[in-house]
Amino acid sequence: MVAQDLSNRTAILPASLSDVLRQIGEVHGEAHLTGPVVSWLLADCPEASTVHGTMLVSGLDGELDEGVFPEFTFTEMLDAGPDSRRLVLAMKDTTVELGIRGYDPTDSYTHESSGETVQGVWADLVKNHTTIETVAVDANGAVLDPFDASEDITDRRIRTVESARSVFRTNPEVLLDVAVAVGSYGYAVDNETTRMASRDGANILSVERELWFQGIDRILKTPYVDRSLDWLLDTGILSFLLPEVVSLVGFHKSCEVHHKDCWDHTIKVTKKASVDSCTRWTALCHDIGKIWTRTVDRRGQVHFYRHEEFGSVLFEGIAARFHFPKQLAERVAAVIRLHGRVNLYESDWTDSAVRRLIRDVEPYLEDLIRFSRADFTSKRAHRVREILRQLDELEARVADIRAQDLRQPPLPKGLGTVLMSTLDIPAGPILGQIRKRLEILCDAGEIEPFQDPDYYVSVVRDRGVEAILSTEPKGS
Repeated sequence: MVAQDLSNRTAILPASLSDVLRQIGEVHGEAHLTGPVVSWLLADCPEASTVHGTMLVSGLDGELDEGVFPEFTFTEMLDAGPDSRRLVLAMKDTTVELGIRGYDPTDSYTHESSGETVQGVWADLVKNHTTIETVAVDANGAVLDPFDASEDITDRRIRTVESARSVFRTNPEVLLDVAVAVGSYGYAVDNETTRMASRDGANILSVERELWFQGIDRILKTPYVDRSLDWLLDTGILSFLLPEVVSLVGFHKSCEVHHKDCWDHTIKVTKKASVDSCTRWTALCHDIGKIWTRTVDRRGQVHFYRHEEFGSVLFEGIAARFHFPKQLAERVAAVIRLHGRVNLYESDWTDSAVRRLIRDVEPYLEDLIRFSRADFTSKRAHRVREILRQLDELEARVADIRAQDLRQPPLPKGLGTVLMSTLDIPAGPILGQIRKRLEILCDAGEIEPFQDPDYYVSVVRDRGVEAILSTEPKGS
């Protein structure tokens, strides 16, 4: 390990990116870039749609002050989940997305192998477990490379800082760090590291379950999540973590009747899904119930009846095993259980049918629509356009119906007068009681709101006044 700036190696930063780093450095503290963005810079910024990375800011404690770069119109701060924000820089041909993390400039770290002690940003960098994650670039383009990872970046290779022969035994959580690096960079893991990971993969069982969740959650949010999951599968690590998901591999080959490759579908949907924990975990686990629900009917048709419900049950076990945050576990389980509902939508649905969907799946409708935008792998362009059109239409109709429900009462004006004249109900408090009970029935979905008075007269006549008055609010 060499703890010094390598002045003979520099990266050429786009002027706009360099200006942002300098401005942040003047207000907060020295700023460095690390992660895949460094590889992009060292490769002279080849054309790419999006590049990810992390900005390390000296002494930053809390959130970055957006006021430090008011004149930079190409920058935007985006929320990326609880306590997480990303700085987005729109460049000429590339969007750079940077997570922001502070470090203590007085912090020091003594490396186990060399015994060398380093401070500041060096101390932060050398704590990483893969060589390419230890490289950083400052505002002037100076490269910090404590473990000489330049060849790894050039060769697009991932290897561990410590010897792979021992690190997976002494520090098995590094198995997840390698997988995160694969997903972040899209690079291949060198042969020795992969061989040792396969040998020692069972040591993942010694890792704290909270770290299981944190590791897989990070992997699921990487741009090359498919390559990361494939590496975990090839080394056998995924079998220890998620046997329910691994059971999808080759499942289609065990049926005498052809059906789609569920593993391939899962990987494609996961990679395409919105980059948030709920949607990505749902994508990974949404079909795990199919293994136990597959049937073939007399006509040779394959079915997976109620696989959504059973998949949700299986996911509850995964959530417990991974020590999931409670609210996230409930959301993912619900979306898995209900994910077939949104796909049933057709343009000829009545407003009442849309209201019924809203009522049945709340508060998860937005999560379900977000997942449905990824849950198809058709290669037919017209089919893809039709799926997305229907989802757009459903979103618009839901918004319209919710707006209507806010500004319009569910029962028509003058209903009391019609009830008195048609059913000979006397004037008095009883009319208000009937109206209140009808509103309860509307809210429960037992009768339709926003209908003509004759509809509600029929409801009262058919059910009887006493039955209507005995209606209790939901949950009472």
